[in-house]
Amino acid sequence: MDNRYNIIVVRRCQVRRPTGGREEGLMEDLVIGACRLACEVVRSRRRTVRIKVAAADRLEVAAPLGLADAEVARLLESRKAWIARQSAKLAAVAASPLNAAVEPGAEVLYLGQPRRLTVLQGSTARPAVTLAEERLFVHLPAGPAAGRPAVLTATLRRWYAEQARSVLTERTTYWADVLGVRPQRVFIREQKSRWGSCSSRGNLSYNWRAVMAPPAVVDYLVIHELCHLKAPNHSAVFWGLVGEADPLFKEHRKWLRNHGALLARLFAGGD
Repeated sequence: MDNRYNIIVVRRCQVRRPTGGREEGLMEDLVIGACRLACEVVRSRRRTVRIKVAAADRLEVAAPLGLADAEVARLLESRKAWIARQSAKLAAVAASPLNAAVEPGAEVLYLGQPRRLTVLQGSTARPAVTLAEERLFVHLPAGPAAGRPAVLTATLRRWYAEQARSVLTERTTYWADVLGVRPQRVFIREQKSRWGSCSSRGNLSYNWRAVMAPPAVVDYLVIHELCHLKAPNHSAVFWGLVGEADPLFKEHRKWLRNHGALLARLFAGGD
C-alpha cells in the first residue's frame, strides 16, 4: 500500500434527494496526500461507476442506485494515487496565468506559445485578430458596444476556430499524403472529452482547442486520427503505424494529457 495517499475522511454527511431515478447521497471532505477534496456521490440508473476529478478540490462520483457507500469507498481507495495526481495537475492549472482570462494583457496559448492580448479599439471597422511576434492584437471598432468583454471574447474565439480549421486541414492534407490515406471530410468541432475522432465513414473531427498545442502535438493528433483509417482500433498494429510516423508520439500524447485542462479552460467560464 502507498501510504503517501492514505484517504482521511474529514467530514461526512448524508443528503437524500431522489428525483426521477437520481439520488444524491454521500458527501465527504477527503484528504488524499496533500490534497483536500469535496466529494459528491450521485446515484442514478447506471451500471458503472465514474470517478471524475472536476477541480483540484472537487471530486464527483457517479454510481448505480444500489451501490453501497462502502463499495464506493473501496473504489476510491483503489484510485487514490490517480486522484491525487489529477488534483495536483488541476491545482497547477489553476495557479498558471495562461488561458486564465480573456482581457487586455492576459496571456493565451497559440501553437504552444504564450501570446499576450493587446486590444486596439477604433483601429478597424470590423473586429479582427492579427498575430505579431509574441502578441495577439485584437482590433475592435470604435464605440462603447464594441468594447464590451463579450465582443472581445467572441472575436478571439472566432479567430481560434478559423486558425484551427486552417492549421488542422493543412496538416491533415500533408500527413494523408505521407501515410497514403484519404479522409472523406474534416470537421472542426468543440468536443468536450475528445481531441479528435475518426468515423466509420472516414470523416475526421478535431477539437478546435488543439490549435493551442505545440505544432508537434498537433501533428501527433492528426497522425493518430489518420492511422485509424488503416487500423480502426488501438491495437499494436495501430500504435506501430503511429510510431512510424511520429517516433515521439508517447511524449506528445503525454503533453495532451498533462495540459488538456489548461487548453480547456480558455472561454470555459464564458469569458
